[in-house]
Amino acid sequence: MRTLILFLLLFSFAANSLLAQSKQIKGTVTDKQGMPVYGATIKIKGNSKGTSAGTDGTFVVTVEPGAILVISAVGHETQEVKTGTSSTITVSLGDDIKTLTDIVVTGVAQATSKEKLAFSLTKVSTEKINTAPALDLSQTLRGKVAGIQITQTQGDDGASVFLRGAKSIFGNISPLIVIDGFVTNFSLSDLNPQDVEAIEVVKGAAASALYGTRAEGGVIQVISKKGKGTKGVAITVDNEVGINNIQRTPALANMHHYVTSDTDPYGFAYASGSTTSRIVNYKSNGFSVNLSPYKNNYNNTDALLGDNKYFSNYVSIATSGDKYNAFLSFRNQYTGGVAEPIDPNKKKSLQLRLQFRPTPKLEAEVYVNYFNEVKPSAAVTANGQGTFFAASLQWEPFINLAAKNAAGNYNVRPDGWNIQGANLSNPMYEWSKREYTNNTDNYLAGGKLRYKVLRNLSVEVLGSMRKQNYTASDTYPRGFETTTTSESLNNGNVSLGYNYYQMMNGQAQVNYNTRFGDDITLGVTGKMVYEEWYEKEFGVSGYDFSRSSDIYVIGNTRTDTRTGYGSDMFTNQTVNYGYYLNFQTSWRDKVFVDALARVDQSSRYGIDEQTAFFPRVSLAYRITQDFNLGNAISELKARVNYGAAGSVPAYNLKNSRVTVSASGFTLNQLASTDLQRSITHEWEFGIDAVLYRKINVQFNYALARSSGDVVRPPAFTPYEAAGVYKNFGVTKSNSLELEVNGNAIQTKNFSWDFGLTFGRVRSEIKSLGNGLPPFTDGLFWKDAGVSPFAMYGNKVLTSLSQLEVDKTSGKVINAAGGAYTLSDFTVNNRGFVVLASQVGTKDEKPLLLQKGGASVSTVIGDAQPDFQVGFTNTFTFFKNLTLYGTVDWQQGGQKYDQTTQYLSFDGRTQIWQDYAASGLPLPFLQTLYNGNSYTDFWIANSSYVALRELSLSYRFPGPKKNKIFKDISLSLIGRNLYTWTDFKGTNPEGSHEYFPYPVYRTFSTRLIVNF
Repeated sequence: MRTLILFLLLFSFAANSLLAQSKQIKGTVTDKQGMPVYGATIKIKGNSKGTSAGTDGTFVVTVEPGAILVISAVGHETQEVKTGTSSTITVSLGDDIKTLTDIVVTGVAQATSKEKLAFSLTKVSTEKINTAPALDLSQTLRGKVAGIQITQTQGDDGASVFLRGAKSIFGNISPLIVIDGFVTNFSLSDLNPQDVEAIEVVKGAAASALYGTRAEGGVIQVISKKGKGTKGVAITVDNEVGINNIQRTPALANMHHYVTSDTDPYGFAYASGSTTSRIVNYKSNGFSVNLSPYKNNYNNTDALLGDNKYFSNYVSIATSGDKYNAFLSFRNQYTGGVAEPIDPNKKKSLQLRLQFRPTPKLEAEVYVNYFNEVKPSAAVTANGQGTFFAASLQWEPFINLAAKNAAGNYNVRPDGWNIQGANLSNPMYEWSKREYTNNTDNYLAGGKLRYKVLRNLSVEVLGSMRKQNYTASDTYPRGFETTTTSESLNNGNVSLGYNYYQMMNGQAQVNYNTRFGDDITLGVTGKMVYEEWYEKEFGVSGYDFSRSSDIYVIGNTRTDTRTGYGSDMFTNQTVNYGYYLNFQTSWRDKVFVDALARVDQSSRYGIDEQTAFFPRVSLAYRITQDFNLGNAISELKARVNYGAAGSVPAYNLKNSRVTVSASGFTLNQLASTDLQRSITHEWEFGIDAVLYRKINVQFNYALARSSGDVVRPPAFTPYEAAGVYKNFGVTKSNSLELEVNGNAIQTKNFSWDFGLTFGRVRSEIKSLGNGLPPFTDGLFWKDAGVSPFAMYGNKVLTSLSQLEVDKTSGKVINAAGGAYTLSDFTVNNRGFVVLASQVGTKDEKPLLLQKGGASVSTVIGDAQPDFQVGFTNTFTFFKNLTLYGTVDWQQGGQKYDQTTQYLSFDGRTQIWQDYAASGLPLPFLQTLYNGNSYTDFWIANSSYVALRELSLSYRFPGPKKNKIFKDISLSLIGRNLYTWTDFKGTNPEGSHEYFPYPVYRTFSTRLIVNF
């Protein structure tokens, strides 16, 4: 009994001692402005136990005396706090600039860290955006994001940006552009890179599911500078000045095939009795030609499209305090005219960001953007024969388009025009007389409110409005000359156009976050989205100005020539509603599950398909939380996700039904009640890793199935429902992506930061669906089993194995009209199948694939590249000298070069010159020209390696005593400097070209002063 009593006394004493040692700590975590840090992690050092801070930054944890708390939060420096005798503590965490980029806001209901994401996301920092800022934001992501395709086919236009392959039988779908949480209809080319803090890119349907109906092409969110963390008032003045010129032009002929004469000012001999009819310089065989250099060789392309001035002025003011952040900026950009008579393109932008935190529970934000663009070059840089660039190439070089007459004016018919005999005008004359201008004003204004109702409950509301006004005017003066009489131009012509667009967006969101014990967290978000947009447009035109007035307005044109379109009434009104519920949970900070259900309604669907459902399920596991993989792999996370995102049909396609009868065609605009959205379902598998604590790796493999393209099938029997837009087709894509970036070398006087991206996407049309036969879409063929980028046209035979022999007659049935046997054919020295009897004669010509004696079209190429690679490198010497570069590599893929095809008809290309020099008859290449029809001879490999950005900068620190300025940076910058490619046309980017305006390259000097 005595032993038992002693044991109970000792047990009681020990228990009381332990209870006396443990105590409860109540704390608050704030940032350096004193604002609560929601979600901060509080752990006991040396122990797996811990908790997290609520929305008001408070936490409760039980510790033993002397315990050390490790307090961390994404975007903040980790602190260790030793517990003392007090039962309450307040911890202020400073900003950790190195990890701020880990916070992401795209594809998630609430801002979170990348380590907790269960889907892929790429974040591009301001350093990579603004070291050598592109002329607009559409060029910024080159070489920095895996699985992205950026194509600039027009030199004065922004680039087209697409993510992760075809989502349609028609090919790529543009991504949704979000600005600071505001869903917009902007393009990246509208935005100024200097105002951007970061860009977040989500390519998969799982991440895009959060945005529902409009995010089938992925999402790119632009995160603006807001002045956060600024000490005092920071002023930046950024000026850049340089020149633009064209990087590449097609390879042109520099020789001609006419008899020469030293006495003629142009170097030609003419037929007897003529001063304009040149004599072809045939060889003795009567069909091959002798080539001679031009006596006068003017480079009209360089003369017309040479160096042009470029400059940009930018100023920003930023400040922040305990309860506010503010950022204001203005930019003015000037890009010289594409030719002397054409006014420069100009862009202006204004951005204002204000954030207020009047109480710890309330936060308000105000966003204002204004963009103005004046773009006279728009009228001269369109694709196609007859454009400014086309004319500069088509005129032979003995003609000087830039020459002026005695009165100082350009000639509508340049000297020598009648010798060439082409139906061409002088673009320099036209644009010295023609007055064209346009103006685009874009406004975006919005606001956000966040209120923390309870410790774990918060609400957010957001609203924005975008307005766009576009005007254009085009005037030909009275007395305007043309090469042939033109009733609509010679006595003047004027046209005016106007377009107005408005979009409103509203969102309301409720967030609830809690923790169950030390291991499980749960976040729940419910959100409602409202979108509405509409537009109106109208225009008028007229010609034949009154002789009694020199005022060129519509009212002074002849009454019967006036036409108009549109009205002042709003059209194309669209209303979308979206609702979603999102659950996010984690276990021990290593297993993360995200489930989302979004329901959308749109006025563009058929009445029976008003509602669309977009799900998401994502799972991620941080392997290194359970397994120590050593210093080489400091972080490893595996993830898998599934999701769906969609696209709405174009306006009014649901009202496309008509009635067709055997006796005629009756238009009855009826609703196609079952018209649906197109939708992409996608599985994504990936890993995220950190190597040696400084190199980030992301790998993704994705499988996507896109269905429901809105297509108008041809009329069919029985005679009903013809012309109705319906949902057709299934397209599948698989994507392989790799991103590696980080710091390779870091010493006292040298550092090397690098980035590598790799992407390979393969897309295929799996089905067109019932009721939709195979069809062409311009150059491209749409059928099951082919790529959405498959080209369709005539095929030139290059091997005898391509010939098909009829077993009964012994005749070749797919070439030369079916009249010859296989032994009658051969392959000539240029690699073409020809009739053996015609080799070395005037009749020698290449043969086309035929069916039934006529040329037949087939699949002739595919624009899909094999893969794309990007490299970025930043070398820093002695902390202040920085060399930065970006290289963009595309391997494989094909492009149709209709520019070279058309020019070869007139003997204006290097290809024509090579064939003529080889002794082939002139009609040989005319057969390959094939009436400008799509023909596989003009398809070329579009592989390239491009030096996109190169910058050398030196930073001069400000004086230590007299703080006149903080620092000055001086940079030399080159953009689109050079492209290595075998492509002979204007530009290897894209899938088809027909006299596009060439892409600019820019050389400039940049001076940045920070005050």
